[in-house]
Amino acid sequence: MSDSSPPRWTPLALAALVCLALVSGCPAPDDLPPPDDGPGSPLSVTLSSPAQVISGDVRIDVEAEDEDLSVVVERISQVSGLPIEVDPSVHETTTISLQSIPVRDALMILAKMSRCEVSEVGGLLRISQVEIVTLQFQEADVRTVLQLVAAYRGHSIELPDSLQGEVDVDLVVDEKTLQTVLDKVGSYRVFLAEGGLIRVEECKPVASPR
Repeated sequence: MSDSSPPRWTPLALAALVCLALVSGCPAPDDLPPPDDGPGSPLSVTLSSPAQVISGDVRIDVEAEDEDLSVVVERISQVSGLPIEVDPSVHETTTISLQSIPVRDALMILAKMSRCEVSEVGGLLRISQVEIVTLQFQEADVRTVLQLVAAYRGHSIELPDSLQGEVDVDLVVDEKTLQTVLDKVGSYRVFLAEGGLIRVEECKPVASPR
Protein backbone atom coordinates (compact mmCIF):
# COMPACT_ATOMS: atom_id res chain seq x y z
CA MET A 1 0.00 0.00 0.00
CA SER A 2 1.58 3.33 -1.13
CA ASP A 3 2.02 6.28 1.24
CA SER A 4 -0.16 9.20 -0.02
CA SER A 5 0.99 11.69 2.66
CA PRO A 6 2.76 14.86 1.30
CA PRO A 7 6.57 14.79 1.24
CA ARG A 8 8.41 16.21 4.23
CA TRP A 9 11.01 18.85 3.43
CA THR A 10 14.16 19.02 5.50
CA PRO A 11 15.54 22.46 6.44
CA LEU A 12 18.44 21.88 4.04
CA ALA A 13 16.07 21.14 1.16
CA LEU A 14 13.97 24.22 1.89
CA ALA A 15 17.07 26.42 1.94
CA ALA A 16 18.12 24.98 -1.42
CA LEU A 17 14.72 25.84 -2.94
CA VAL A 18 14.95 29.44 -1.70
CA CYS A 19 18.42 29.83 -3.18
CA LEU A 20 17.20 28.41 -6.48
CA ALA A 21 14.38 30.94 -6.60
CA LEU A 22 16.76 33.82 -5.94
CA VAL A 23 19.26 32.67 -8.57
CA SER A 24 16.55 32.25 -11.21
CA GLY A 25 15.46 35.89 -10.65
CA CYS A 26 11.92 35.22 -9.43
CA PRO A 27 10.58 38.61 -8.22
CA ALA A 28 9.74 39.09 -4.60
CA PRO A 29 6.13 40.18 -3.90
CA ASP A 30 7.23 43.82 -3.42
CA ASP A 31 9.06 43.77 -6.78
CA LEU A 32 6.09 42.68 -8.85
CA PRO A 33 5.13 45.17 -11.62
CA PRO A 34 1.96 47.28 -11.13
CA PRO A 35 -1.23 45.88 -12.63
CA ASP A 36 -1.92 46.75 -16.23
CA ASP A 37 -4.74 49.31 -16.38
CA GLY A 38 -5.21 48.86 -20.11
CA PRO A 39 -4.21 51.08 -23.04
CA GLY A 40 -3.34 54.74 -22.57
CA SER A 41 -1.77 56.59 -19.67
CA PRO A 42 -3.29 55.64 -16.30
CA LEU A 43 -4.78 58.28 -14.03
CA SER A 44 -2.30 59.46 -11.40
CA VAL A 45 -2.96 61.90 -8.55
CA THR A 46 -0.28 62.18 -5.87
CA LEU A 47 0.79 64.59 -3.15
CA SER A 48 3.75 66.69 -4.25
CA SER A 49 5.10 66.55 -0.69
CA PRO A 50 3.48 64.90 2.35
CA ALA A 51 5.03 67.60 4.56
CA GLN A 52 2.88 70.21 2.82
CA VAL A 53 -0.25 68.58 4.21
CA ILE A 54 0.93 69.31 7.76
CA SER A 55 1.57 72.96 6.90
CA GLY A 56 -1.84 73.25 5.22
CA ASP A 57 -0.34 73.90 1.77
CA VAL A 58 -1.70 70.86 -0.05
CA ARG A 59 -0.12 70.55 -3.49
CA ILE A 60 -0.69 67.70 -5.89
CA ASP A 61 0.57 66.23 -9.15
CA VAL A 62 -2.12 65.21 -11.65
CA GLU A 63 -1.69 63.11 -14.78
CA ALA A 64 -4.79 62.13 -16.76
CA GLU A 65 -5.48 61.24 -20.36
CA ASP A 66 -9.04 61.19 -21.65
CA GLU A 67 -10.38 60.47 -18.15
CA ASP A 68 -13.86 61.25 -16.91
CA LEU A 69 -13.80 64.51 -14.97
CA SER A 70 -15.74 63.03 -12.05
CA VAL A 71 -13.17 60.22 -11.72
CA VAL A 72 -10.25 62.68 -11.68
CA VAL A 73 -11.95 64.90 -9.11
CA GLU A 74 -12.85 61.93 -6.92
CA ARG A 75 -9.19 60.86 -6.89
CA ILE A 76 -8.10 64.42 -6.02
CA SER A 77 -10.56 64.38 -3.13
CA GLN A 78 -9.20 61.07 -1.86
CA VAL A 79 -5.56 62.16 -2.05
CA SER A 80 -6.01 65.67 -0.64
CA GLY A 81 -8.61 64.82 1.99
CA LEU A 82 -10.81 67.73 0.86
CA PRO A 83 -14.56 67.24 0.27
CA ILE A 84 -15.01 67.72 -3.48
CA GLU A 85 -17.73 66.56 -5.84
CA VAL A 86 -18.83 66.97 -9.45
CA ASP A 87 -22.45 67.72 -10.25
CA PRO A 88 -24.06 64.56 -11.69
CA SER A 89 -25.22 66.53 -14.75
CA VAL A 90 -21.59 67.15 -15.79
CA HIS A 91 -20.34 64.65 -18.37
CA GLU A 92 -16.88 65.77 -19.44
CA THR A 93 -13.54 64.08 -20.06
CA THR A 94 -10.16 65.69 -19.50
CA THR A 95 -6.52 65.31 -20.46
CA ILE A 96 -4.17 67.22 -18.19
CA SER A 97 -0.70 67.26 -16.66
CA LEU A 98 -0.07 69.35 -13.54
CA GLN A 99 2.88 69.36 -11.17
CA SER A 100 3.08 70.70 -7.61
CA ILE A 101 -0.08 72.80 -7.83
CA PRO A 102 -2.45 73.78 -4.99
CA VAL A 103 -5.61 71.68 -4.96
CA ARG A 104 -7.96 74.63 -5.48
CA ASP A 105 -5.92 75.90 -8.43
CA ALA A 106 -6.03 72.43 -9.98
CA LEU A 107 -9.81 72.37 -9.59
CA MET A 108 -10.15 75.81 -11.19
CA ILE A 109 -8.09 74.69 -14.20
CA LEU A 110 -10.06 71.47 -14.58
CA ALA A 111 -13.33 73.40 -14.32
CA LYS A 112 -12.36 75.98 -16.95
CA MET A 113 -11.19 73.26 -19.34
CA SER A 114 -14.59 71.57 -18.95
CA ARG A 115 -16.72 74.74 -19.21
CA CYS A 116 -17.56 74.47 -15.52
CA GLU A 117 -17.10 76.52 -12.37
CA VAL A 118 -16.08 75.79 -8.78
CA SER A 119 -18.31 76.85 -5.90
CA GLU A 120 -18.02 76.27 -2.16
CA VAL A 121 -21.02 75.61 0.08
CA GLY A 122 -20.57 74.66 3.72
CA GLY A 123 -16.97 73.57 3.16
CA LEU A 124 -17.87 71.37 0.16
CA LEU A 125 -16.16 72.21 -3.13
CA ARG A 126 -18.49 71.53 -6.06
CA ILE A 127 -17.84 71.59 -9.80
CA SER A 128 -20.91 72.33 -11.89
CA GLN A 129 -21.71 73.34 -15.46
CA VAL A 130 -21.76 77.05 -16.19
CA GLU A 131 -25.11 78.40 -17.29
CA ILE A 132 -24.57 80.80 -20.20
CA VAL A 133 -26.38 84.07 -19.53
CA THR A 134 -26.23 87.08 -21.86
CA LEU A 135 -27.09 90.60 -20.69
CA GLN A 136 -28.15 93.35 -23.08
CA PHE A 137 -28.90 96.83 -21.73
CA GLN A 138 -28.84 100.34 -23.12
CA GLU A 139 -28.40 103.34 -20.84
CA ALA A 140 -29.07 101.14 -17.81
CA ASP A 141 -28.32 102.16 -14.25
CA VAL A 142 -24.91 100.69 -13.44
CA ARG A 143 -25.92 99.71 -9.90
CA THR A 144 -28.88 97.69 -11.21
CA VAL A 145 -26.69 95.95 -13.80
CA LEU A 146 -24.08 95.00 -11.19
CA GLN A 147 -26.72 93.66 -8.81
CA LEU A 148 -28.16 91.50 -11.61
CA VAL A 149 -24.73 90.17 -12.57
CA ALA A 150 -23.91 89.31 -8.94
CA ALA A 151 -27.27 87.56 -8.54
CA TYR A 152 -26.62 85.45 -11.66
CA ARG A 153 -23.26 84.47 -10.15
CA GLY A 154 -24.93 83.54 -6.86
CA HIS A 155 -23.46 86.38 -4.78
CA SER A 156 -24.60 89.37 -2.77
CA ILE A 157 -22.89 92.65 -3.57
CA GLU A 158 -21.98 95.86 -1.73
CA LEU A 159 -21.60 99.01 -3.82
CA PRO A 160 -20.05 102.32 -2.73
CA ASP A 161 -22.25 105.43 -2.82
CA SER A 162 -19.84 107.02 -5.28
CA LEU A 163 -20.70 104.44 -7.92
CA GLN A 164 -23.21 106.11 -10.24
CA GLY A 165 -23.90 106.28 -13.96
CA GLU A 166 -25.46 104.55 -16.93
CA VAL A 167 -23.94 101.85 -19.12
CA ASP A 168 -24.58 100.01 -22.36
CA VAL A 169 -24.05 96.27 -21.88
CA ASP A 170 -23.99 93.37 -24.33
CA LEU A 171 -21.95 90.51 -22.92
CA VAL A 172 -21.95 86.98 -21.51
CA VAL A 173 -21.98 86.79 -17.73
CA ASP A 174 -18.78 85.24 -16.36
CA GLU A 175 -16.22 85.88 -13.60
CA LYS A 176 -14.92 88.99 -15.44
CA THR A 177 -18.28 90.65 -16.10
CA LEU A 178 -18.41 92.74 -12.92
CA GLN A 179 -15.02 94.27 -13.59
CA THR A 180 -15.91 94.85 -17.25
CA VAL A 181 -19.00 96.84 -16.26
CA LEU A 182 -17.12 98.79 -13.57
CA ASP A 183 -14.44 99.83 -16.04
CA LYS A 184 -17.14 101.65 -18.02
CA VAL A 185 -17.89 104.11 -15.20
CA GLY A 186 -14.62 104.71 -13.38
CA SER A 187 -11.79 103.21 -11.39
CA TYR A 188 -13.24 100.46 -9.21
CA ARG A 189 -12.12 97.01 -8.12
CA VAL A 190 -13.98 93.84 -7.08
CA PHE A 191 -13.14 91.98 -3.87
CA LEU A 192 -14.62 88.68 -2.69
CA ALA A 193 -15.31 88.80 1.04
CA GLU A 194 -16.31 86.03 3.46
CA GLY A 195 -19.59 84.23 2.89
CA GLY A 196 -19.55 84.81 -0.86
CA LEU A 197 -20.13 88.57 -0.49
CA ILE A 198 -18.74 90.73 -3.31
CA ARG A 199 -17.48 94.16 -2.28
CA VAL A 200 -16.80 96.92 -4.80
CA GLU A 201 -14.36 99.64 -3.76
CA GLU A 202 -13.25 102.80 -5.50
CA CYS A 203 -9.57 103.00 -6.40
CA LYS A 204 -8.49 106.42 -5.16
CA PRO A 205 -5.30 107.88 -6.61
CA VAL A 206 -2.30 108.00 -4.32
CA ALA A 207 -1.01 111.53 -3.80
CA SER A 208 2.56 111.88 -5.02
CA PRO A 209 5.06 113.29 -2.47
CA ARG A 210 6.10 116.87 -2.99
